[in-house]
Amino acid sequence: MLVGGFLTEYYRLVASWADWAADIVERWPEDPRAAEAAPAEMDRIERRAHWPERFSSP
Repeated sequence: MLVGGFLTEYYRLVASWADWAADIVERWPEDPRAAEAAPAEMDRIERRAHWPERFSSP
């Protein structure tokens, strides 16, 4: 049960990321080198990158 729960959550994580990534890629210009990062997405990524700090001991 423990491993099954982990794998299910991991599958959901990957599926969610794939949906998000597909949405981003669909908005890219014909030449991906001309794509620009959306500031709101960059902010969201940065906030998520720092989530472990909330659980760190002082």
